[in-house]
Amino acid sequence: PTGRALDNSDRPGVQFNLPVSKQVGNFYVHLNAGATWLHGVPAGNASTTNLTSPTYAASVIWNTRPYLNLMLESVLTMQDDVIAPQQTSRQRVATISPGLRGGWTLNDSQIILGTAVPFTFTEGDERDTALLVYFSYELPFSANR
Repeated sequence: PTGRALDNSDRPGVQFNLPVSKQVGNFYVHLNAGATWLHGVPAGNASTTNLTSPTYAASVIWNTRPYLNLMLESVLTMQDDVIAPQQTSRQRVATISPGLRGGWTLNDSQIILGTAVPFTFTEGDERDTALLVYFSYELPFSANR
């Protein structure tokens, strides 16, 4: 990442995530833990600081029938921010996103449509709701090419 326009931390950074996935019958469980580190973020009085924001995520996908999935995804970020000259603070930002995706096979290709409604909650009772719409055209895959 190159920082966030939100706080003018347009600085180089590194992001690391460790994913784990498991299928249990018609359910798929995904877990993810990681962190984002931003270097040299302006911290006032001509000083800089490094920001580290851990992230934890989980999702459950239920394959209700072929090409139809119900999904529930969640993300918790402990977002590090500069709040005053030479002062940082960590704020919890949680997102819960129920969704649905379905698809159709056309010859050797697939069309996938999906939608989700992410609800985001931050400390201080800030709330945000959005609509995510997804379209994908999946080309055939062949390991022999």
